[in-house]
Amino acid sequence: MSIAKHLATVSSLASLKLVQHATSSLASMFRPIVTPKPQAYAILACIFNGATQALQTQSDPTRIQYHQSTIQCEVISILHALETVARQGEFSLEWVLECTAHFGILLWQLDDAQQTSVGK
Repeated sequence: MSIAKHLATVSSLASLKLVQHATSSLASMFRPIVTPKPQAYAILACIFNGATQALQTQSDPTRIQYHQSTIQCEVISILHALETVARQGEFSLEWVLECTAHFGILLWQLDDAQQTSVGK
């Protein structure tokens, strides 16, 4: 299953409330990984932590939308690259899928916050 499909599936499951997730930092959920591109983990952690902070502070709809877009554009690209490297056996594909699942849930949470903030 591709990263984009996995992310969409997890987001759909979260919207059905079949998946429970406590918002916390990426560092507390995942062990750092060693990859040929060591900055990938740092970028993912920064994006994840920024988005969870936006949720925790009940940010305005524009900030929430920014974080949604960042996940949909930047994170998916990074996860695709990591998936390729993982499929070559350089590190755990399970880690990539787990990370994708957490971002999918976070994306659902951001969508829910966006809808709540605009009164839908």
